Amino acid sequence: SPDDDAFEDVEVIEELLTQVYQFSRLYWKSLRQQNVPITIKYPEMVAQIAPRFENGVPEDAKDTLWFL
Repeated sequence: SPDDDAFEDVEVIEELLTQVYQFSRLYWKSLRQQNVPITIKYPEMVAQIAPRFENGVPEDAKDTLWFL
């Protein structure tokens, strides 16, 4: 557990932010990091496969983050 002052240390904050960014690049389909964060990659993948579905998106799913 970090000291109470740890979150006031700029180096600690920068290291934590770096780790969060690196985790955001992890990808379930590969061990290699992606060149874009998964928060962009996954919606991109959904957009590519969505036109292949025969039925449209149900009305109640249009305003929901159903793909998460």
